[in-house]
This record gives sequence, C-alpha cells and structure tokens, in this order.
Amino acid sequence: MREIYIDRGIAQSRIAVFSDNNIEELYVENHNNINLTGNIYLGRIENIASSLEAAFVNIGIGKNGILHINETREKSKLKIGKEIIVQVIREDSKEKGPKLSQNISIPGNLIVLIPNIDYIGISKKIDAEKREKLKELAQEIYINGCGLILRTESQYAKRDDIQREYRYLIDIWEKNIKKSVYIKSPFLLYDIRDFLSFAVREYIKSNTDKVYINRKRDVEILSDMLSFNKLCKDCEVLCNEYDFSKVSIIEKKIKEVLERKKKLSSGGNIVIDKTEALTVIDVNSGSIKSNVNKEEYVLNTNIEACKEIADIIRLGNISGIIIIDFIDMKDEKSRQKVIKYLNEHLSKGNIQHKIYGFTKLGLLEMTRAKKGKSLRELIYNNENNDTYSSAYILKSIENMCLRMLKHYNKYKFNVTLNEDIYIEANNVFPNFISDMKDIYSIEINLFPSSEVREFEIN
Repeated sequence: MREIYIDRGIAQSRIAVFSDNNIEELYVENHNNINLTGNIYLGRIENIASSLEAAFVNIGIGKNGILHINETREKSKLKIGKEIIVQVIREDSKEKGPKLSQNISIPGNLIVLIPNIDYIGISKKIDAEKREKLKELAQEIYINGCGLILRTESQYAKRDDIQREYRYLIDIWEKNIKKSVYIKSPFLLYDIRDFLSFAVREYIKSNTDKVYINRKRDVEILSDMLSFNKLCKDCEVLCNEYDFSKVSIIEKKIKEVLERKKKLSSGGNIVIDKTEALTVIDVNSGSIKSNVNKEEYVLNTNIEACKEIADIIRLGNISGIIIIDFIDMKDEKSRQKVIKYLNEHLSKGNIQHKIYGFTKLGLLEMTRAKKGKSLRELIYNNENNDTYSSAYILKSIENMCLRMLKHYNKYKFNVTLNEDIYIEANNVFPNFISDMKDIYSIEINLFPSSEVREFEIN
C-alpha cells in the first residue's frame, strides 16, 4: 500500500512516501530557504565574463545567478543591462549563485512543457510498446513551438487528460510571457514550488492509495487538485491533524539518516563522512566466526549495506561525488553483484545517478545529481552538525504543542529557547507566533535563555 503523509508546518514542512509503513521517499522544506530550482524569473544581466563564457544575472535573491553560454538561446545578444527570462536549474551554494538556463521547462503531472522548442520526448521508464502509442498521441496533440515530454504517469492517463494538461501548461507560459512585457526586472514570474502543487506533481501517483495531510483547511484544496489530476480516482484524502504516529516515524527516520554510524544486522556497520569535495562511505565488517565462509560473509554484508547506503543517499538527498569503501572482495562476480544491488536500490528515487565501478584500490565511485538542499543542510545550522536549524526547532515546538493540545487540551505555552536560536527564529520566522494562533488557535510566548541547549516548553 502506497500512502503519502504531508506534514505542513509553519517553519518546516515534510512529505513522506510510505510503503507498508516504511518510508521510501522523504522531502523536507525549510520555509526560510525554499528550493529555487525550477522557478522562472525575469532577470537582468549585470556582468559578462568572457573568460568563463558566462553572464551574471540579477534575479532578485541577493546573489547573481550564473548563465553559461551553453544554456543561452541568443549568445550574440547577451548585453549588460538586458532583461531576459531564465530558469533556475541548480541551487546556489555558499560561494556561488544559482545556475540558470534560458531553456525553460514547466513540469505538470503528466507532461513537461518545453516552450520555444520543437521536440517530443517520452519517459524512458515506459516500456517500448506503450512509448510508441504515446508518441503517436503526442504527435496528434502537438502545437508548433511547444515541445513536450510525456512523464511516466502519462501511460495511465486518458488522451483528454493529457491534452488538457498540455494546454494548461501552455497557458501558464503565455501568461508569463505577457507579464514580462510590462513588469520591471528582477521579478519572479513563476513559482514552481507551491507546496501542495509540488506534492501532487512529484509524489502523488496513480498507485497512491491514501494521502494524509495535517491541516483541515488543506483537505479540500488537495482534493480539488487531485480531481483536476484525474489519476487518483480511488485515492482518499484524509485529515491527520492529531494523529502523531506518522510524525514520530518521520522524526525517527530523519535522525537515523543523519547518524554518522549505522549498524548492520550482520554485525558490521556503515560510517558516513561529508567533506567539502565529496561524501565518503565506509563499510566495516563485524567479527567473522571461524565456521563461516569468509567470502560469502563479505558479499552478504556488502549486499546488506547496499540497501542501507541507498536509503541514506536518497532520503538524505546526498549529491555530488560519492566514494564507497566496501569490504574488500577478490571475486569480480561479487563486485558486479554489489553494483547491481546498489543500482537497483538507488533507482527507486527520481534523481539521476551514475555508478562508475570499482577503482584499482577497490573503492566504488559514483555521482548523484544535485536537486535542492541535502537533509543535513536543512536540519542542522552548521557543518559540525551540533546545532539544529531554527526551522527544525520551531517545527519540533509546533509538533509538541499540538501533542499537548490533543492530550491535555492546552492552548497556551511558554517556550524558552537557546539565545542564538531565539535571535535566528525571530529574524527568519517573525510570524511564527501569529501563525500558531491563526492556524491552530494556540497562544505561544518565546523567551531567550543562555542556560537552555535547544528549547523547553511549559
């Protein structure tokens, strides 16, 4: 059974995909640091660096975005001061602004629209026979200059639903083009990250049985979205406002994924270390009994580690270069088995990865595309992982207040916060107190203290 739990918070929200009570996918969003990837802006070129073959574009977020020449449509027409429509294709970092492109794409549930390009594409996850039929359908509904890619979910949809969404996405694009004519840059033309729309588009699929959401006011909105989608006819949308069983499972999983060391049932363990350049994962064996075949034990331990490593990478949203030091295997067939198992478990996610194989030193090399912030960046405030972010702390306070409201019918709380967290929370989430009152009718007072490590509730 596939169930989606949407835990929409004031400072932090979460989406978890459950399969038989196990979390298969996890998305966390801090509302002070929302993922910009996919957003479309009217930007202004501030500078052109010929040596880098890139233009620096002001999109109004504090850092200029980087537009490389290979992501432009009119290379010869890039001039300082010119206004252009761009899309964020990679998040910013501490040192660099976001990566931009003029090759725009607007995703729907069934289709990705690629305006200004004559192109038809079909998801590679669809089998060959269905791909041919869908290609014929796409050619029939195609409008010149409005390229499209049919997503995996389109194989379960009716022609009318696909065509309706295609025209809907074209309408969104045309409205943004018209808007860009009379507004001044920098300006956000299209925010792809409306939280509920994002949840429907990326996580609620045709095989979803139930969707739980923690706010009553969102149930009707979500139901209307799914009615438009028409893919989840038998999918129930339920309010889960005061049922904290799923919340507890999500909280436990977040802590498990962020642990540096994880034990394996075989007796071995996995150790994860993040450096500035890459992520290193070390698989260690437990004590091997004398009556056990060593090669067989090593292979089984490494295969067990594959699932755990894949879960940590997917749920923790680890990206970039990843080096895995499996327990040494002499047999090439064993190495290929490990690659196969790791690839299978990583493929459960929708972010591209590539496994390059084992080096001469026996280290497995792989890469994973970057899509948004890692879970570690969203939960912690620093690289030492010893201070939680104010978003995570306020989400914890929100959940705890709701638990006490349910069990003790208590509506008023005094919360003492660590001084640094108190300052950050007031600066970044100034409406937290008023939102608690508006959404839950909970009155809350925040106080700073140098003697509290995180927070205390009275």
